[in-house]
Amino acid sequence: MERFLEQRLAPGATIFILDTTLTWPVSVLGERQRFQFGALGGMNPREYIGGSERLAQHLAEQGSRVRRWEAPATDDTSPEAEWGYDDALSRDIEAVAARCGYTVRRITLEEPEHLSPLVADFYRWRYQRHGLPTDQLLVETYNQWEPYWALRLGVVPFWLQFTARPSYQWLERYLQQTAPYRRIDVNLFSNGLRSVGQVTAEEWRGIAHRHATGSGGTIGVNEAAFPEDVGSTLRYQPALAALPQRYPLPPPASVDELDEFLADTRNVAPADGVRIATLQTAAGHSERQDPA
Repeated sequence: MERFLEQRLAPGATIFILDTTLTWPVSVLGERQRFQFGALGGMNPREYIGGSERLAQHLAEQGSRVRRWEAPATDDTSPEAEWGYDDALSRDIEAVAARCGYTVRRITLEEPEHLSPLVADFYRWRYQRHGLPTDQLLVETYNQWEPYWALRLGVVPFWLQFTARPSYQWLERYLQQTAPYRRIDVNLFSNGLRSVGQVTAEEWRGIAHRHATGSGGTIGVNEAAFPEDVGSTLRYQPALAALPQRYPLPPPASVDELDEFLADTRNVAPADGVRIATLQTAAGHSERQDPA
């Protein structure tokens, strides 16, 4: 990692650490060996380990003989295996930054999608500056994110972890707080099976239709087949490409623009506990905190 940073970054570059503080109970198997039962999604760790009424109902509906899983005993807590950040990396990042004269900025948040309201408002802010529309929202889920098409179509992206209830509620909260969008499209990742806490395609279509002042619904997904619509993984890009509008790509965003946006919208953009801090390194960079 250090060699990559030294060889690939421009002089005076800024390194962003995305510090997702999410943790999960684990079983310690040995030195640097952890086993995590379950993961971030529609259920919390307590349900994975101790069970719940809705888990029992779900297992019954799927024809299972059991009503809860026999989870292994846990004896520690670690960064969540897929989304968490291990702070052991920070020391090496700060060392190479000090050696090469880079700036290190740390974005701290509890879950990955908690950054999405701020990112969406940053896109909206930049679009307005470049004369692009600011009234179209593209909700993207899990790994079906398409930054190129968001920019090419002039739509504001809103990234969600999954198609589960917590993500649905996070989107609802954002749409209740922000200025209305004329059009809202929701692209759904199909995980191939029905799971606890999963939100139906009808509900996703409904939230888009309810909050859009013009049109709203799903895009690139067969609602009747969801969440077993595995073809949606191949269908969502052509669905975006089929939309008629095209705009020139705006220039890449700069760190100075980010700082200007944070200063302009400090009391406007939904903060949701996101913190952006400039870290002090041996090279003498001053420490600064920007609550986003």
